[in-house]
Amino acid sequence: MDEKFVLEVKRLEKELDEGLFFRSNIPQGYGLGSSGALVAALVLRYLVKAKHFKDEMKVLTIHKIRELKSALGELESHFHGVSSGLDPLSSILNEPILYKNQQEIITAKLPLTSSENENVIFLLDSNCPRTTSNMMNRFSELYGQEDFNTKFNQYVINDNNETINNFLNLNVDAFYDSLSHLSAFQSEYMRDFFPEHLHKDLEDGLKSNDYYLKLCGAGGGGYVLGFTRNWKATQAKLKDYQIEEIYRY
Repeated sequence: MDEKFVLEVKRLEKELDEGLFFRSNIPQGYGLGSSGALVAALVLRYLVKAKHFKDEMKVLTIHKIRELKSALGELESHFHGVSSGLDPLSSILNEPILYKNQQEIITAKLPLTSSENENVIFLLDSNCPRTTSNMMNRFSELYGQEDFNTKFNQYVINDNNETINNFLNLNVDAFYDSLSHLSAFQSEYMRDFFPEHLHKDLEDGLKSNDYYLKLCGAGGGGYVLGFTRNWKATQAKLKDYQIEEIYRY
């Protein structure tokens, strides 16, 4: 790891022995970046050159963001095998991250919120915690199959990019159209990444176009990310689950 990101491990060990703990409202195994938040906290507290680092981060460049992402990814990899570093990066910067490619990683500005509209992004609790590394291994196996690999690269990456661009530019109709394609692909080719009791609800959303569900994090359980332009109808249809509004626009 770069010498800029050396941690005071002995100090950490000492404070752990003295009862140090990490308080967080992010549930573990739910796809919301609990390990990323912990890594960010460790870096901000135990980085040898923490003050210099914090001063540097006041003026962001693509190079700094890319360098930080790499170091954070290496640290977070100790939790579940392989990490992109994006979760702890977002936690440290306290900004949404737009990952265009390995060379272009920038912070993004979300559309303005609106309490009057029915366009809502929400979290659905599957009540099934999962282990990230297991699901990542499962995806790696699947991605190693030529047929899935071809379809994933051809459809998912394109639909995902279109979905993000349409959301950031508030092209609402195109946004939901891209989402439906993305959700449909996951329903057909990645169904076993959703808990079995959610399969019918996943299909119902696609058929009715009232809402769309997609995997959050590695899948396998935890939270599922939902999108709807009819929040009241969606709440009624998913009344058996705990769902939480996180963004309305």
